[in-house]
Amino acid sequence: MTKTEKLLLGFGMELAKNTKELMYEDEYNIYKAMSASEEKLFLSFPTSDTEGKTLRQSSIISKIKKIFVNVNLKSDIIDNNEFELENIINPEVIFTRLLNNIRKWVDGEQIDEKWFDILIWYRNNYMWKDKLDKSLKAIVYKNETKNIDEEKISKLYGKNLKTSVSKLESYKACAFSYYLKYGLKAKPREEFTIENVDIGTFMHNVIDMFFEEMENDSLKVEDITLEECNKKVEEIVGKILNTKKGYMFSSTAKYVSLSIKLKRVVSKAIWVIISELKNSKFRPLGHEVEFGKNDYLPPIVVKLPSGKEVELTGKIDRIDIAQDGNGKYIRIIDYKSSSKDLNLSNVYYGLQLQLLTYLDASVESSNYTLNPGGVLYFNLSDSIVRTKTDVSEEELEKLIVKQFKMKGLILADVNLFKLMDKNMSKESKYLPIKLNKDGEISKTSSVITKDQFKDLQKHIKKLLKQISEEVLDGNISIKPYWNNKKTPCEYCKYKTICLFDVSLPGNKYNYIKQLPNEEVFSKISQE
Repeated sequence: MTKTEKLLLGFGMELAKNTKELMYEDEYNIYKAMSASEEKLFLSFPTSDTEGKTLRQSSIISKIKKIFVNVNLKSDIIDNNEFELENIINPEVIFTRLLNNIRKWVDGEQIDEKWFDILIWYRNNYMWKDKLDKSLKAIVYKNETKNIDEEKISKLYGKNLKTSVSKLESYKACAFSYYLKYGLKAKPREEFTIENVDIGTFMHNVIDMFFEEMENDSLKVEDITLEECNKKVEEIVGKILNTKKGYMFSSTAKYVSLSIKLKRVVSKAIWVIISELKNSKFRPLGHEVEFGKNDYLPPIVVKLPSGKEVELTGKIDRIDIAQDGNGKYIRIIDYKSSSKDLNLSNVYYGLQLQLLTYLDASVESSNYTLNPGGVLYFNLSDSIVRTKTDVSEEELEKLIVKQFKMKGLILADVNLFKLMDKNMSKESKYLPIKLNKDGEISKTSSVITKDQFKDLQKHIKKLLKQISEEVLDGNISIKPYWNNKKTPCEYCKYKTICLFDVSLPGNKYNYIKQLPNEEVFSKISQE
């Protein structure tokens, strides 16, 4: 007993029994129970659980064996391959073994014939019949889908499919989730919470409103200062939080803290955008540019061999344009709330088509000749800037700019580099381009040639047609892709509906191989 316990007892307080006292009490109660027998005493103990896993025996058994060395110990353990029907003492354990053996038999393996007799025993036992029937159905169940017939497809999508490039990307990732989300329009139960899509929308809105107000006030990027930038962002965030859409960001202390953080991130991001434009001859042609009927750009129309048409609409975050002696160049910029890069292997498989499709649509819809300049992601991430030592304000600003460095593909043209970053010497602060000492383009630059741009655009048009045909053919197979341990199932909200499981017959991933850029261009050039 501790000093504290003694002190409390001295004051007349009643204390709960400690572990040692409880243990002694348990042993005393066991002794009383065992000594109450008059003629015989039978002790039993489990050696395994319902799954057949070994259990450690009670310490009481060890003590009894030491006191009564001649005690008769009988085991009811039956070898998996030697028991008979009359020896089914633990039906739970045997039932599990039965199902395992039936599964082997269904898969084509040979099993002992006695398992079929055991199967009959469980079927004739009224306590197990229902459970057995359900288990057998599960064993032979195939989690597969059938194509939707043409009549139902017309009801789901209409005579001509109207969709977007991002939706076709999601179809390529998993046809079944596309069917649930955009065909049946199944929606998860809404929760009062902020998700990544809400954060992305919030930051997009701030950026769009910022440049819209700049345009309304006839302000040029060259004239904007850091202080003015931060002040305007502060005002815009305040306006958004006072709207119905921005209510959630001010609903709780947690979300208010999040909105403050997002304001800081978007302030840094907008200043980097302005700084990049100050160093560039490219200028925004438009923000949040939509293509579709009655929009800035016409919809992308895909004509199928069946005679049907697919109308693709969408929204481009930003279109920039610049000109030199060689003509006019256009680049597409997409704002992302998380880090993202353009993966040509994903482009090849149809998982990343958006930016290149937007570029192609912008070039084709123009009334004058435009050269593809590039497709870029501007990541609105809030990475922490880490340094080993104290740095100056100037060095800190460089590190922040590096954090927002754009990713994507740029036309392999040194003259274009000078349009995109007129102050670039060897490496751009804002873009994934770099020059060697001899002035040639470095291999580490994310660039492709004009012919490669054309090959990619041709391949993408082919993919858009193929994917659209699959949608209208009613293919809703449960076959998500698997690429280097990445799969759309990881974040899918429809997992409880599709019940995809590779252990079920018919449920297999669409395994795709990560292709190097050279192989991608080699494959599409042969199409």
